[in-house]
Amino acid sequence: MATTKKPAQRNTAKKSGAKTGGSRTGGTRGTSSAKRAPAAKRTVAKGTPHKSGAKRTSSSKKSSARFKLKDPRKLLRLLPILLIPALLITMILLIKDAEVKEFFTSTDTPATAQAGGSVSVEGIDVTGLSREQALSQLKPAATTLLASIDMLVKEGETELRLTPAFIEADTDLEQILDKIYDQGASGSLTLTVSASDTVLQERLSAISDAVGTPPVEPYAQARLNENNVQRFEVFEGQPGTVMDVEATAAAIQLRLAARDFQCELAPVMKDVSPTMTTAFIQENTQRIATYTTRFRDSESVETIANRVFNIRKAVEILNTCVVPPNEEFSFNGYVGLRTVDGGWKEANGITGGKEYSLQAGGGICQVSTTLYNALLRANIAVTDRKAHSIPSDYVDKGLDATVDSAGIDLKFINDTGAPLYIFAYVKPDGDRYSTVTVSLYGKPLPSGVTYECRSELVDTNERTDTRFTYSDKVPQGYELQTVARHDGYTAEVYRDKYVDGSLEDSTLLYTDKYRGNVAEITVGTGDPATVSVPEGATKCNDTSNEAG
Repeated sequence: MATTKKPAQRNTAKKSGAKTGGSRTGGTRGTSSAKRAPAAKRTVAKGTPHKSGAKRTSSSKKSSARFKLKDPRKLLRLLPILLIPALLITMILLIKDAEVKEFFTSTDTPATAQAGGSVSVEGIDVTGLSREQALSQLKPAATTLLASIDMLVKEGETELRLTPAFIEADTDLEQILDKIYDQGASGSLTLTVSASDTVLQERLSAISDAVGTPPVEPYAQARLNENNVQRFEVFEGQPGTVMDVEATAAAIQLRLAARDFQCELAPVMKDVSPTMTTAFIQENTQRIATYTTRFRDSESVETIANRVFNIRKAVEILNTCVVPPNEEFSFNGYVGLRTVDGGWKEANGITGGKEYSLQAGGGICQVSTTLYNALLRANIAVTDRKAHSIPSDYVDKGLDATVDSAGIDLKFINDTGAPLYIFAYVKPDGDRYSTVTVSLYGKPLPSGVTYECRSELVDTNERTDTRFTYSDKVPQGYELQTVARHDGYTAEVYRDKYVDGSLEDSTLLYTDKYRGNVAEITVGTGDPATVSVPEGATKCNDTSNEAG
């Protein structure tokens, strides 16, 4: 068959060509029958008909070349040849010019050494050394230099010791190496020492409050003359001093740069002015509000005399008190704990929410109540206030403010933006009464504005029942009222705003409720022959309550 004979003919042709030399030995390529025959036989072997003796065209050569290039194994062998130039071009484009130059030419030695010069750092010759070699030689010198830092910042009794780690000090060793190996610096070079400026300022700020003197603010000295007239004596302010943290840090950096490592220096100070002016004080010492309450005054009744004493003592403490702007005032905190040992006298005070008993400082709730009503009329923010359990007889219901050494307090915040001055005084009001007045001075209210407070009684709960108990400590036939009856009340408190005398607005501030209590009476069961009649006991009108 043709398919078995033609490969044999092709092999024969090749052998024949090898023996005679064919076109490879100088024969004419176009006329060589030894070359044409194998080509024709290859075509037939692949099933493509050709005329015998037909010449091979250039198109058939190209077709054969394309066929060879499409061989995958040959393409794989070409890939490295194609990729290597592309990678080199990409590297050159991505690397900086200086780095390219170093990549191809650097010897990692100083340019001065290459040119025949010399270079040293801190007296250590690094000529001809690589950067890493120079760094290894210079590190011990830099460490020794830093270890010698021991500085002291001192002002009065305040001291701050500066060590390398505390201020994060360092040298410019890396920058010096950059100058040598990148810029070609030569000669004798020295290291510069500096601290972290951020850390240094943080360390100085920690002691800044302990040095210097605060400014003295201008102030008004409040006085109440013999006629109970308020007046002020205004004093000028004085500038203070404070540490200039940035300037002090800069001074320390200069000492480090000059290698003045063991030194003592004072912080740089600057003046600081008062926050207020004398004119501001004068403009803000106007009367804002005043309030007066009335009380019984008697020297013959001890409990009443003691109450008056306590009122006068509290007023003397409170008079000319100054509350700075934005500060909270506490009545208990300012007046102090009320004890007999502390100079207070015993007078009636409410106990258990329903009865009166002798207490040290009894009666000063009238002073706290008078102050409270002045605050309401000054439109000042009251932060802590409680009503009595039994309504007071010197103000309307809902307008009282009780205080107690055990914890019940009257507090307010001076939210006026200026100092608040409290004046308080007592003066006689007839033969058997006196009054206590509290006036507030400071930043005046807006022009034409005044405030008044009022109470409206909205409910009354009458407590007409009585609770009876029996005791053999009271003789039979007698009874003793131990707790008086008090009705319960509900009151609403309003603040009215007036502008040039006309009511503009009315605001409900709060609602107070007084629970009240029933009367409590002890009925005697004791033997009249052996049990004495206690003070205040009366004969029983209703014999049904008698024991037995």
